[in-house]
Amino acid sequence: MSLIGLWHTSRTFITDKRVQQILGFAGDGNLIDGNKTSQEFREFLTAISSEMLDKYANDCLVAKFEQSGFVLQDLVNEIGRRLAFDVTHGLYRGRKGSIGYDGIWHSLADPHDIVIEVKTTDTYRISLDDLVKRRNALTSQRIISEKPNSSILIVVGREDTGGLEAQIRGSNYAHEIRIVSIEALTRLLKVKEAVENVGIDRKICAVLKPQEFTKVDGIIDLVFSTTEDLNETKSKSISGADNVPETDVESSEDNIVGKTSKPVAFNEECMLRISEYIGIPLAKQSRTTYRSSDGHLVISCAVSKKYQRARPYYWFAFHPTQQERLEEAIESFAAFGCGSEDTIFLIPFKEFKTWLDDLNQTIDEDRNYWHVQIVEYDGKWEMLRKGRQSGVNITDYLLR
Repeated sequence: MSLIGLWHTSRTFITDKRVQQILGFAGDGNLIDGNKTSQEFREFLTAISSEMLDKYANDCLVAKFEQSGFVLQDLVNEIGRRLAFDVTHGLYRGRKGSIGYDGIWHSLADPHDIVIEVKTTDTYRISLDDLVKRRNALTSQRIISEKPNSSILIVVGREDTGGLEAQIRGSNYAHEIRIVSIEALTRLLKVKEAVENVGIDRKICAVLKPQEFTKVDGIIDLVFSTTEDLNETKSKSISGADNVPETDVESSEDNIVGKTSKPVAFNEECMLRISEYIGIPLAKQSRTTYRSSDGHLVISCAVSKKYQRARPYYWFAFHPTQQERLEEAIESFAAFGCGSEDTIFLIPFKEFKTWLDDLNQTIDEDRNYWHVQIVEYDGKWEMLRKGRQSGVNITDYLLR
Protein backbone atom coordinates (compact mmCIF):
# COMPACT_ATOMS: atom_id res chain seq x y z
CA MET A 1 0.00 0.00 0.00
CA SER A 2 1.24 3.50 -0.85
CA LEU A 3 2.00 6.00 1.90
CA ILE A 4 -1.04 8.13 1.03
CA GLY A 5 -3.20 4.99 1.10
CA LEU A 6 -1.85 4.14 4.53
CA TRP A 7 -2.68 7.69 5.64
CA HIS A 8 -6.30 7.29 4.53
CA THR A 9 -6.79 3.88 6.13
CA SER A 10 -4.63 4.10 9.29
CA ARG A 11 -4.48 7.77 10.20
CA THR A 12 -4.01 7.27 13.95
CA PHE A 13 -1.15 4.86 13.35
CA ILE A 14 0.59 7.35 11.05
CA THR A 15 0.00 10.40 13.25
CA ASP A 16 1.95 8.90 16.15
CA LYS A 17 5.10 8.31 14.09
CA ARG A 18 8.16 10.52 13.66
CA VAL A 19 8.98 11.69 10.16
CA GLN A 20 11.96 9.33 9.81
CA GLN A 21 9.57 6.44 10.50
CA ILE A 22 7.07 7.84 7.98
CA LEU A 23 9.77 7.93 5.33
CA GLY A 24 10.27 4.19 5.81
CA PHE A 25 6.71 3.57 4.57
CA ALA A 26 7.34 5.41 1.27
CA GLY A 27 8.80 3.28 -1.52
CA ASP A 28 12.13 1.85 -0.43
CA GLY A 29 12.64 4.63 2.12
CA ASN A 30 15.47 6.33 0.18
CA LEU A 31 14.88 9.82 -1.23
CA ILE A 32 16.40 10.00 -4.70
CA ASP A 33 15.47 12.59 -7.31
CA GLY A 34 12.44 11.40 -9.25
CA ASN A 35 12.07 8.00 -7.55
CA LYS A 36 8.92 6.42 -6.08
CA THR A 37 9.90 7.27 -2.52
CA SER A 38 10.14 10.95 -3.35
CA GLN A 39 6.80 10.93 -5.19
CA GLU A 40 4.97 9.13 -2.38
CA PHE A 41 6.48 11.27 0.35
CA ARG A 42 5.65 14.56 -1.40
CA GLU A 43 2.10 13.40 -2.10
CA PHE A 44 1.72 12.51 1.58
CA LEU A 45 2.89 15.98 2.62
CA THR A 46 0.10 17.57 0.56
CA ALA A 47 -2.52 15.70 2.64
CA ILE A 48 -1.40 16.38 6.21
CA SER A 49 -2.10 19.39 8.43
CA SER A 50 0.23 22.35 8.91
CA GLU A 51 0.69 21.23 12.53
CA MET A 52 2.16 17.95 11.27
CA LEU A 53 4.46 19.80 8.88
CA ASP A 54 5.70 21.81 11.85
CA LYS A 55 6.15 18.64 13.91
CA TYR A 56 8.13 16.90 11.15
CA ALA A 57 10.38 19.93 10.65
CA ASN A 58 11.18 19.81 14.36
CA ASP A 59 11.97 16.09 14.02
CA CYS A 60 14.57 16.96 11.38
CA LEU A 61 16.19 19.60 13.54
CA VAL A 62 16.11 17.94 16.97
CA ALA A 63 16.90 14.33 16.08
CA LYS A 64 18.92 14.48 12.89
CA PHE A 65 18.98 11.35 10.78
CA GLU A 66 20.64 10.33 7.54
CA GLN A 67 18.13 11.97 5.17
CA SER A 68 16.93 14.77 7.46
CA GLY A 69 18.24 17.46 5.12
CA PHE A 70 16.32 16.04 2.14
CA VAL A 71 13.15 15.66 4.20
CA LEU A 72 13.47 19.23 5.46
CA GLN A 73 13.85 20.43 1.86
CA ASP A 74 10.55 18.77 0.90
CA LEU A 75 8.82 20.14 4.00
CA VAL A 76 9.92 23.69 3.24
CA ASN A 77 8.72 23.43 -0.35
CA GLU A 78 5.34 22.08 0.81
CA ILE A 79 5.01 25.08 3.13
CA GLY A 80 5.80 27.32 0.17
CA ARG A 81 3.07 25.66 -1.89
CA ARG A 82 0.56 26.27 0.89
CA LEU A 83 1.63 29.88 1.03
CA ALA A 84 0.20 30.09 -2.51
CA PHE A 85 3.48 29.87 -4.41
CA ASP A 86 3.86 27.73 -7.52
CA VAL A 87 6.72 25.47 -6.38
CA THR A 88 9.40 23.75 -8.44
CA HIS A 89 11.35 21.19 -6.42
CA GLY A 90 15.12 21.27 -6.65
CA LEU A 91 17.56 18.36 -6.52
CA TYR A 92 18.39 16.46 -3.36
CA ARG A 93 21.96 15.98 -4.52
CA GLY A 94 24.06 18.10 -6.84
CA ARG A 95 24.36 16.81 -10.39
CA LYS A 96 27.01 17.73 -12.93
CA GLY A 97 25.60 20.02 -15.58
CA SER A 98 22.58 21.00 -13.46
CA ILE A 99 21.99 24.21 -11.53
CA GLY A 100 21.83 23.49 -7.81
CA TYR A 101 18.89 24.88 -5.87
CA ASP A 102 16.51 23.47 -3.26
CA GLY A 103 13.39 24.99 -4.72
CA ILE A 104 11.94 27.80 -6.80
CA TRP A 105 8.84 29.62 -5.56
CA HIS A 106 6.92 31.61 -8.12
CA SER A 107 4.36 34.03 -6.74
CA LEU A 108 1.12 34.11 -8.70
CA ALA A 109 -0.19 37.14 -6.79
CA ASP A 110 2.88 39.36 -7.18
CA PRO A 111 5.06 38.26 -10.13
CA HIS A 112 8.27 37.38 -8.35
CA ASP A 113 10.53 34.32 -8.27
CA ILE A 114 12.29 33.20 -5.09
CA VAL A 115 15.21 30.76 -5.18
CA ILE A 116 15.16 28.67 -2.00
CA GLU A 117 18.22 27.50 -0.08
CA VAL A 118 17.50 25.28 2.95
CA LYS A 119 20.03 25.00 5.77
CA THR A 120 19.58 23.12 9.04
CA THR A 121 22.12 25.43 10.70
CA ASP A 122 24.24 28.47 9.90
CA THR A 123 27.24 27.04 11.74
CA TYR A 124 29.20 26.85 8.51
CA ARG A 125 29.78 29.90 6.37
CA ILE A 126 27.65 29.97 3.23
CA SER A 127 29.14 31.09 -0.06
CA LEU A 128 26.88 33.95 -1.05
CA ASP A 129 28.77 34.26 -4.35
CA ASP A 130 27.76 30.70 -5.25
CA LEU A 131 24.11 31.37 -4.38
CA VAL A 132 24.01 34.46 -6.58
CA LYS A 133 25.80 32.66 -9.43
CA ARG A 134 23.10 29.96 -9.35
CA ARG A 135 20.37 32.59 -9.33
CA ASN A 136 22.02 34.34 -12.30
CA ALA A 137 22.31 31.02 -14.16
CA LEU A 138 18.59 30.40 -13.64
CA THR A 139 17.93 33.91 -14.95
CA SER A 140 20.11 33.44 -18.04
CA GLN A 141 18.24 30.23 -18.87
CA ARG A 142 14.95 32.08 -18.34
CA ILE A 143 13.87 29.67 -15.64
CA ILE A 144 13.25 32.64 -13.35
CA SER A 145 12.78 36.37 -13.87
CA GLU A 146 15.60 38.87 -13.84
CA LYS A 147 16.14 41.01 -10.75
CA PRO A 148 14.46 42.88 -9.17
CA ASN A 149 11.71 40.33 -9.92
CA SER A 150 13.73 37.47 -8.44
CA SER A 151 15.59 36.98 -5.18
CA ILE A 152 17.11 34.39 -2.85
CA LEU A 153 15.58 33.17 0.40
CA ILE A 154 17.72 31.21 2.85
CA VAL A 155 15.53 29.05 5.11
CA VAL A 156 17.37 28.05 8.27
CA GLY A 157 16.48 25.61 10.99
CA ARG A 158 17.55 27.82 13.86
CA GLU A 159 16.48 31.31 14.87
CA ASP A 160 20.00 32.28 15.98
CA THR A 161 21.29 33.51 12.62
CA GLY A 162 23.35 36.51 13.71
CA GLY A 163 26.47 35.36 11.90
CA LEU A 164 24.67 34.79 8.62
CA GLU A 165 22.85 38.11 8.88
CA ALA A 166 26.16 39.93 9.39
CA GLN A 167 27.64 38.07 6.45
CA ILE A 168 24.83 39.24 4.17
CA ARG A 169 24.90 42.83 5.42
CA GLY A 170 28.64 42.99 4.79
CA SER A 171 28.34 41.67 1.24
CA ASN A 172 27.22 43.20 -2.05
CA TYR A 173 24.02 41.14 -1.98
CA ALA A 174 22.12 42.76 0.90
CA HIS A 175 19.30 43.70 -1.47
CA GLU A 176 19.07 40.29 -3.11
CA ILE A 177 19.07 37.78 -0.22
CA ARG A 178 16.78 37.32 2.75
CA ILE A 179 16.70 34.89 5.70
CA VAL A 180 13.80 33.25 7.46
CA SER A 181 13.71 30.53 10.10
CA ILE A 182 11.53 27.47 9.59
CA GLU A 183 9.64 28.33 12.78
CA ALA A 184 8.75 31.77 11.45
CA LEU A 185 7.78 30.30 8.08
CA THR A 186 5.32 27.90 9.73
CA ARG A 187 3.93 30.80 11.75
CA LEU A 188 3.32 32.66 8.52
CA LEU A 189 1.44 29.64 7.21
CA LYS A 190 -0.75 29.62 10.31
CA VAL A 191 -1.53 33.30 9.74
CA LYS A 192 -2.65 32.51 6.21
CA GLU A 193 -4.83 29.65 7.41
CA ALA A 194 -6.48 31.84 10.05
CA VAL A 195 -7.84 34.56 7.77
CA GLU A 196 -10.03 34.84 4.69
CA ASN A 197 -8.39 37.92 3.14
CA VAL A 198 -7.67 37.05 -0.50
CA GLY A 199 -5.01 39.77 -0.68
CA ILE A 200 -2.86 37.99 1.90
CA ASP A 201 -1.08 35.99 -0.85
CA ARG A 202 0.45 39.17 -2.23
CA LYS A 203 1.34 40.39 1.27
CA ILE A 204 3.13 37.12 2.06
CA CYS A 205 5.29 37.47 -1.03
CA ALA A 206 6.08 41.06 -0.05
CA VAL A 207 7.27 39.87 3.37
CA LEU A 208 9.59 37.21 1.94
CA LYS A 209 11.19 39.16 -0.87
CA PRO A 210 13.95 41.74 -0.23
CA GLN A 211 12.86 44.84 1.63
CA GLU A 212 14.81 47.04 3.99
CA PHE A 213 15.27 44.20 6.50
CA THR A 214 17.79 41.38 6.24
CA LYS A 215 15.80 38.92 8.34
CA VAL A 216 11.99 38.85 8.17
CA ASP A 217 11.22 36.95 11.39
CA GLY A 218 10.29 40.12 13.22
CA ILE A 219 7.69 41.05 10.61
CA ILE A 220 6.18 37.58 10.72
CA ASP A 221 6.08 37.60 14.51
CA LEU A 222 4.20 40.89 14.40
CA VAL A 223 1.66 39.58 11.91
CA PHE A 224 1.28 36.35 13.87
CA SER A 225 0.69 38.05 17.22
CA THR A 226 -1.76 40.51 15.65
CA THR A 227 -3.77 37.68 14.14
CA GLU A 228 -3.84 35.87 17.48
CA ASP A 229 -5.20 38.99 19.16
CA LEU A 230 -7.87 39.42 16.50
CA ASN A 231 -8.94 35.80 16.78
CA GLU A 232 -9.08 36.00 20.57
CA THR A 233 -11.21 39.16 20.46
CA LYS A 234 -13.48 37.62 17.86
CA SER A 235 -13.96 34.47 19.93
CA LYS A 236 -14.88 36.46 23.02
CA SER A 237 -17.48 38.51 21.13
CA ILE A 238 -19.18 35.58 19.42
CA SER A 239 -22.18 33.84 20.88
CA GLY A 240 -24.73 31.62 19.26
CA ALA A 241 -27.57 34.09 19.73
CA ASP A 242 -25.67 37.10 18.42
CA ASN A 243 -24.78 35.39 15.17
CA VAL A 244 -28.11 33.88 14.22
CA PRO A 245 -30.14 36.62 12.54
CA GLU A 246 -33.88 36.77 12.08
CA THR A 247 -34.57 34.27 9.33
CA ASP A 248 -37.33 32.78 7.27
CA VAL A 249 -37.55 29.91 9.74
CA GLU A 250 -40.79 30.28 11.66
CA SER A 251 -40.33 31.90 15.08
CA SER A 252 -41.44 30.28 18.32
CA GLU A 253 -40.92 30.69 22.02
CA ASP A 254 -38.07 28.17 21.93
CA ASN A 255 -34.71 29.68 22.81
CA ILE A 256 -31.77 29.30 20.47
CA VAL A 257 -29.64 26.37 21.56
CA GLY A 258 -26.20 27.22 22.98
CA LYS A 259 -26.65 30.95 23.50
CA THR A 260 -23.33 31.33 25.32
CA SER A 261 -21.45 28.41 23.80
CA LYS A 262 -18.31 28.79 21.73
CA PRO A 263 -18.50 28.56 17.92
CA VAL A 264 -18.32 25.02 16.62
CA ALA A 265 -15.16 23.98 14.78
CA PHE A 266 -15.24 20.62 13.06
CA ASN A 267 -14.11 21.87 9.63
CA GLU A 268 -11.03 19.64 9.66
CA GLU A 269 -13.10 16.52 10.34
CA CYS A 270 -15.44 17.43 7.49
CA MET A 271 -12.56 18.01 5.08
CA LEU A 272 -10.89 14.72 5.97
CA ARG A 273 -14.11 12.93 5.07
CA ILE A 274 -14.52 14.94 1.85
CA SER A 275 -10.90 14.30 0.87
CA GLU A 276 -11.35 10.56 1.30
CA TYR A 277 -14.67 10.68 -0.59
CA ILE A 278 -13.23 12.38 -3.69
CA GLY A 279 -9.85 10.64 -3.43
CA ILE A 280 -7.80 13.85 -3.58
CA PRO A 281 -5.59 15.26 -0.77
CA LEU A 282 -6.72 18.76 0.21
CA ALA A 283 -4.63 21.27 2.15
CA LYS A 284 -5.94 24.21 4.13
CA GLN A 285 -5.54 27.54 2.35
CA SER A 286 -7.47 29.89 4.61
CA ARG A 287 -9.80 29.73 7.58
CA THR A 288 -12.48 27.88 5.57
CA THR A 289 -11.01 27.03 2.16
CA TYR A 290 -8.97 24.01 1.06
CA ARG A 291 -7.36 23.14 -2.26
CA SER A 292 -5.67 20.33 -4.14
CA SER A 293 -1.90 20.34 -4.66
CA ASP A 294 -2.23 21.58 -8.27
CA GLY A 295 -4.69 24.30 -7.26
CA HIS A 296 -7.33 23.10 -9.72
CA LEU A 297 -9.81 22.07 -7.02
CA VAL A 298 -10.92 24.40 -4.21
CA ILE A 299 -13.54 23.66 -1.55
CA SER A 300 -14.95 26.02 1.05
CA CYS A 301 -16.18 24.37 4.23
CA ALA A 302 -18.53 26.03 6.71
CA VAL A 303 -19.92 24.29 9.79
CA SER A 304 -22.87 24.91 12.09
CA LYS A 305 -24.32 23.47 15.27
CA LYS A 306 -28.03 22.70 15.46
CA TYR A 307 -30.36 25.59 16.27
CA GLN A 308 -33.95 25.28 17.39
CA ARG A 309 -36.94 27.51 16.77
CA ALA A 310 -40.10 26.11 15.27
CA ARG A 311 -37.97 23.27 13.93
CA PRO A 312 -34.26 22.32 13.95
CA TYR A 313 -32.08 24.12 11.42
CA TYR A 314 -28.46 25.00 10.65
CA TRP A 315 -27.11 28.47 9.87
CA PHE A 316 -23.93 29.46 8.00
CA ALA A 317 -22.32 32.68 6.77
CA PHE A 318 -20.95 32.61 3.21
CA HIS A 319 -18.53 35.48 2.53
CA PRO A 320 -17.48 37.23 -0.72
CA THR A 321 -13.88 36.20 -0.03
CA GLN A 322 -14.96 32.55 -0.17
CA GLN A 323 -16.80 33.27 -3.40
CA GLU A 324 -13.68 34.82 -4.91
CA ARG A 325 -11.47 31.85 -4.01
CA LEU A 326 -14.00 29.38 -5.45
CA GLU A 327 -14.40 31.38 -8.66
CA GLU A 328 -10.63 31.31 -9.28
CA ALA A 329 -10.50 27.49 -9.36
CA ILE A 330 -11.14 25.25 -12.34
CA GLU A 331 -13.41 23.10 -10.16
CA SER A 332 -14.90 24.16 -6.85
CA PHE A 333 -17.50 23.17 -4.25
CA ALA A 334 -19.23 24.78 -1.29
CA ALA A 335 -19.45 22.34 1.62
CA PHE A 336 -21.66 22.68 4.69
CA GLY A 337 -21.31 20.52 7.80
CA CYS A 338 -24.54 20.24 9.80
CA GLY A 339 -24.02 19.40 13.46
CA SER A 340 -21.04 17.10 12.83
CA GLU A 341 -18.98 15.56 10.03
CA ASP A 342 -21.67 12.88 9.71
CA THR A 343 -23.93 15.27 7.78
CA ILE A 344 -22.14 17.14 4.99
CA PHE A 345 -23.54 18.77 1.86
CA LEU A 346 -21.07 19.08 -1.03
CA ILE A 347 -22.53 21.44 -3.63
CA PRO A 348 -20.84 22.37 -6.95
CA PHE A 349 -20.11 26.07 -6.74
CA LYS A 350 -21.44 26.73 -10.24
CA GLU A 351 -24.81 25.53 -8.95
CA PHE A 352 -24.58 27.20 -5.54
CA LYS A 353 -23.64 30.54 -7.13
CA THR A 354 -26.98 30.71 -8.94
CA TRP A 355 -28.77 30.64 -5.57
CA LEU A 356 -26.92 33.56 -3.95
CA ASP A 357 -29.27 36.29 -5.17
CA ASP A 358 -32.15 34.48 -3.47
CA LEU A 359 -30.43 34.28 -0.07
CA ASN A 360 -30.70 36.88 2.69
CA GLN A 361 -27.57 39.03 2.89
CA THR A 362 -26.05 41.27 5.54
CA ILE A 363 -24.12 44.29 4.27
CA ASP A 364 -22.84 47.01 6.57
CA GLU A 365 -19.60 48.87 7.26
CA ASP A 366 -17.64 45.92 8.60
CA ARG A 367 -19.66 42.86 7.55
CA ASN A 368 -20.77 41.37 4.26
CA TYR A 369 -22.08 37.82 3.97
CA TRP A 370 -24.98 35.69 2.75
CA HIS A 371 -27.15 33.73 5.19
CA VAL A 372 -27.21 30.04 4.34
CA GLN A 373 -29.95 28.18 6.22
CA ILE A 374 -30.47 24.44 5.91
CA VAL A 375 -33.48 22.58 7.32
CA GLU A 376 -34.79 19.02 7.14
CA TYR A 377 -38.42 18.16 6.35
CA ASP A 378 -39.33 14.49 6.70
CA GLY A 379 -36.02 13.23 5.34
CA LYS A 380 -35.75 15.92 2.65
CA TRP A 381 -33.16 18.67 3.06
CA GLU A 382 -33.72 22.22 1.83
CA MET A 383 -31.75 25.46 1.65
CA LEU A 384 -34.13 28.29 2.51
CA ARG A 385 -34.58 31.32 0.29
CA LYS A 386 -35.73 34.80 1.25
CA GLY A 387 -39.32 35.90 1.20
CA ARG A 388 -41.96 33.31 0.50
CA GLN A 389 -39.97 31.44 -2.14
CA SER A 390 -39.84 27.69 -1.80
CA GLY A 391 -36.55 26.24 -0.60
CA VAL A 392 -33.94 24.59 -2.82
CA ASN A 393 -33.93 20.80 -2.49
CA ILE A 394 -30.32 19.84 -1.70
CA THR A 395 -30.94 16.25 -0.60
CA ASP A 396 -28.97 14.85 -3.56
CA TYR A 397 -25.85 16.74 -2.42
CA LEU A 398 -25.73 14.97 0.94
CA LEU A 399 -22.47 13.04 1.29
CA ARG A 400 -23.52 9.43 1.70
